[in-house]
Amino acid sequence: MLPEDFKNRIQTQLEDSQELFQILEGDSPVSLRLNPNKKIKQFEDCQEVPWCANGFYLEERPDFYKDPLIFNGSYYVQEASSMFLDTVLRQATRLDEAPKILDLCAAPGGKSTLISSFIGEKGMLVSNEIVTKRVNPLIENIQRWGNSNCIVSNNSPKDFEPLKSFFDVAVVDAPCSGEGMFRKDKKAVRMWSDQLVRSCAIRQKQILESIERTIKPGGHLIYSTCTYATAENEENLKWLAETGNFKSIRIPLKEEWGIEEVTEEVGGENFYGYRFYPHKVKGEGFFITCLQKEGEIISNQKIKTPKKSRKVEFMPKKYLSTFKKWIKDSEYYDFILNDDQVSIFPKSNIHDFRLLAHFLSLKLIGVDIGKFKNGKFQPSHHLAISNVLNKGIPAIELNYDQAIDYLKRQDFDLELGNSKGWVLMKYQNQVLGWIKALPNRFNNYYPMDWRLRKNF
Repeated sequence: MLPEDFKNRIQTQLEDSQELFQILEGDSPVSLRLNPNKKIKQFEDCQEVPWCANGFYLEERPDFYKDPLIFNGSYYVQEASSMFLDTVLRQATRLDEAPKILDLCAAPGGKSTLISSFIGEKGMLVSNEIVTKRVNPLIENIQRWGNSNCIVSNNSPKDFEPLKSFFDVAVVDAPCSGEGMFRKDKKAVRMWSDQLVRSCAIRQKQILESIERTIKPGGHLIYSTCTYATAENEENLKWLAETGNFKSIRIPLKEEWGIEEVTEEVGGENFYGYRFYPHKVKGEGFFITCLQKEGEIISNQKIKTPKKSRKVEFMPKKYLSTFKKWIKDSEYYDFILNDDQVSIFPKSNIHDFRLLAHFLSLKLIGVDIGKFKNGKFQPSHHLAISNVLNKGIPAIELNYDQAIDYLKRQDFDLELGNSKGWVLMKYQNQVLGWIKALPNRFNNYYPMDWRLRKNF
């Protein structure tokens, strides 16, 4: 049952409000986005999401936990409307400039994995989450996606304020009242109130105020919510426009998409936003706008770092030959030490990483490739499912039942042949993780915290 105050407001906002109310009582469309670096064929005949590369609709919702390929990052189940970020990025961002992109409110990782697909290994992505308990799911999804130029941080928006004119793009998918998720999430219906809308609008302005200064002149702010409330959408767009620091980027639409373009006039100029209503669009409720920051572009601007900050330690060069077996194109990376853990990050962005380490609480840096244990290198699960793993590592192809048992960390029969040491487990030619082959047996190194707990 939809809240009466919500219905009353929507009736003043939409002429065809009854159509929206009716469709909100039905089922949500199911959609997912493929990982372009992990080619699979099982969804290639599905209907495409027209505004997103690699986005597809499914006719019905399967039990995704029964598919081993979801656990290695071959695809991500994501709501179709929010995939419009792909179209916005393609309009606003030049990949040849190796953009630095911030996803400020990133958990659980849908938009971050989309951004990661978009930039590939060009530039850098910082995926931030302020809520500590939401950081681990974000890390898991970033690791599964596999790129080496991603950083995960656990910070408040205010922590980014010293990074003036640092990012080329800031994506702010702001915490909101959740009206756009009413069809999908009944808890959002129960939690909703007019007071929640008002408090979210205030919080959104505070977030935008903190992050605006981190964007370079000429850079872009992409702001989105999953709500229909004008207080959280158009009014925030107007508030940003009135600062005088931005101009609006108009996104080309196709009529058959059903997306509604809205305008706010400020100072004689139009500022554009884009609304997704579920009775018009095959997706959930969503709002997005893209603004370009104005001002003089400053090259080589220096950011003052604090006197006391985190010391970054790098792997001594004499040990780097250890990793050539494991890492393809290892010469393109710097190797970062954190106690006995080793991570790699592209040399092209290492200066940016060192700067971020002064100000932010970094929870993941590039690819965590492993650790030294008793003087020997032990490869990580992150390395196994990453895009940097060298070809030629020994591997065994599993059947479906073996793959499920492996993901559950249950015992199963496996013909090892002549395999010894670290061996990859594959399913449909996609890497699931490691085992260590020993004489007459093997040890399962799939992460205990990630194991499949469902019984079926």
